[in-house]
Amino acid sequence: MDRVSLLSSPHEILSEALRIARGGDIRRALQIILPLIPPGEDYGVELVSTPNLSYYIDRGGLISISKRLEEGIPYMMSTSRRIAWDLLPSWVLEEVDFCKILKDLARINAEWLAREGRAHPHTRVAREIASINIDEVCRE
Repeated sequence: MDRVSLLSSPHEILSEALRIARGGDIRRALQIILPLIPPGEDYGVELVSTPNLSYYIDRGGLISISKRLEEGIPYMMSTSRRIAWDLLPSWVLEEVDFCKILKDLARINAEWLAREGRAHPHTRVAREIASINIDEVCRE
């Protein structure tokens, strides 16, 4: 049985994903945290960004590339397209800061709770993730 399937709490899942990421398997670590990303197409975790591009992953495991239309316009107001994992440039996974991803995950879960967190199956998970001290998890 897979070790991840035995984990019961979001905290344990985040800790295990971080351990795997530190071992070099970023792709596997990202796959582990996918169920912790809030539902909805407006929610994704930023993998890396450059001044003009930002790479995101959503709950379904789809990778999006957002390109700024012009300087100063936030990525949310940009053009975006989805790509397959196989088309993801290798430098993206090499540049990933997994603790930054976990902080982004906690932030978007808090945002999701503020906007949509009523009676929904993800509400309990989002509350727990939003309450986790990610800096402490990253020091483990």
